[in-house]
Amino acid sequence: MILYNYFINLLEGLLLSSFVAYYFNLKKKYIYIPLMTILCFMEISISNYYNVFDEFLIFTLILSLFISLIKVKSANYFEKILICSFAGIFLFLANLVSVLLTTILFNIGTVEIYTKNYYYIFCSLFSKVILSFFYVLICVFKSKFNNTLTIKDGWAILLLCLTVQYMITILLETLLTGVFTTDMAITLTVALIIICVLFLFIFRRTQIDHENKLQYELELQKNYFSNENYTKMQYMSNEIVETEHRMMYILMAIKKYIDKNENDQASLMLDQYIKKVKKFSSTINTNNPYFDFVLSAKINEFMYEDIYIKNTLFIFENPIYDSKEFCNLIIYLLDLFKENLRSKDGLSLGIQQENDFIVIELIGDLNTFEITNELYKKIEYFKADYSLKNVENIYTIKLIIEI
Repeated sequence: MILYNYFINLLEGLLLSSFVAYYFNLKKKYIYIPLMTILCFMEISISNYYNVFDEFLIFTLILSLFISLIKVKSANYFEKILICSFAGIFLFLANLVSVLLTTILFNIGTVEIYTKNYYYIFCSLFSKVILSFFYVLICVFKSKFNNTLTIKDGWAILLLCLTVQYMITILLETLLTGVFTTDMAITLTVALIIICVLFLFIFRRTQIDHENKLQYELELQKNYFSNENYTKMQYMSNEIVETEHRMMYILMAIKKYIDKNENDQASLMLDQYIKKVKKFSSTINTNNPYFDFVLSAKINEFMYEDIYIKNTLFIFENPIYDSKEFCNLIIYLLDLFKENLRSKDGLSLGIQQENDFIVIELIGDLNTFEITNELYKKIEYFKADYSLKNVENIYTIKLIIEI
């Protein structure tokens, strides 16, 4: 059985070195794996020679694997030592699981595994199968492990792993020898206390990180709404400046008529402007300030070109109407219809809110109309149902948006 024990030690060293080499995708695997296999084999064999159950063997193996990875640049120190710790944990965990399953399968006590060679051979080989499964599983899910922690931030996790490893080693020794000494009890108690303290520490750190994450998300949200409001204010400011330019043009025209003593023309222009302003000022008021302003400005723009929009709005106060995307959709639709108008009086806009749905209907006397790629993207943004009808060049586009 001595030769068989050496074979098992060599197999453990091969699995350890292969796991680390493939996890970190080392370039010179054909050199690294044989060298580390021999080193791990020697450490395990020397440890078994002095003490079959050497609790400190696990830490020696972890340290050796970690030192061999120091110059590897594909990962930080925390990830290196954490993966090496996992390698050690699963080595002893596989042994523990194999021992328990062997006792269940053969209906024997854990101590009896060493009394019969075939029990021992089955248990040791089975543990290596389990260990291989663990290592392959970790390598397969490597892409899911996105570690950015440093040893400074993750020391508690590392210490927790090492403490768990030590407890597994003590538990395995107890099962296989059937001896539970006072020293073991003290050691396990101390380890359990350390685990409890570390658990509380990590739990508190998790809470703090969660609070910081929430605070960060709130700041992002605050910045988003600040930018959104800035965009809206900028748009409103541009509209006000444009309105001032129009006002200046009208006042200059009226002054020109007055200077020429053409009072009738000046009076006529004033009447027309007053009529337009009255009609504009009473156009939109839905308690959705940004929507009201944008749509009113667009209607005002159309009026200056003698295009009159018959509008019917039955909507309530809701953030969706004040969103930039919704307003852009309405404005884009109006501009598309305007480009193809046959009759300046033949344009009608209706927006109604029915339960949890918004129904938008735009009707116009047009030369032609089609759904452009840009309009399709805007409709898709709201995942809206839409339809387009044409009856003797009277085009009707209808959108239904779920709030």
